Amino acid sequence: MRDPNLPYRTFIPLTAEPDGAPDAGILDLTDIRQHDLSQVDLVVLSGCSSGATYIGPGAPAPTLADAFLDSGVGAVVKTYWRVRDLEAGRLMTRFVTAWADQQQTPLAALNAARRAEMTGPHGARHPFGWGAYGIELSGFWE
Repeated sequence: MRDPNLPYRTFIPLTAEPDGAPDAGILDLTDIRQHDLSQVDLVVLSGCSSGATYIGPGAPAPTLADAFLDSGVGAVVKTYWRVRDLEAGRLMTRFVTAWADQQQTPLAALNAARRAEMTGPHGARHPFGWGAYGIELSGFWE
């Protein structure tokens, strides 16, 4: 999620304790960056616009994907715009199958999932669904 009033405030909502600190219910860029996640091969941010860069007056803001890569994650799958649940579920099922079951690299698995989603029962599918996804790799996969 991105706070529209504070574009640099991008976060993942969490369940907070009722009597916890006010910000205990969020995981933000600072929280992610302060951890060593170099043992994590892959993070999937399949939610809407999880990799979209905020560009406004001044300077662009970092994304959640940037924070995970900065903390040492090997690869981050992200979206550039809003995605529909049905399409996201179908593409992510194909992705996980290719990555985990077929032991493909995250890049190859995402490409395979996107190619499989390009064609539907009535011909070519609009890229609105499959085109929203991208991947960023750290040196781990190079």
